[in-house]
Amino acid sequence: MNDDMKYTSLRVREDRKMQLERAAIDVSHAIGKTVKWTDVANYLFTNHLKDAVKDMKAAR
Repeated sequence: MNDDMKYTSLRVREDRKMQLERAAIDVSHAIGKTVKWTDVANYLFTNHLKDAVKDMKAAR
């Protein structure tokens, strides 16, 4: 990871954070490696953002 990378915060409702935490636990058990809820959130951003944008545009 690039040490010059800057970070910011994202407000997530507690119920959604719990969904992410449960998903992280599920993935952790499946792959035998610890996965954090933030890893799941970042995976979603990296791999599904374009689809989300397309879906939101189509919903308008």
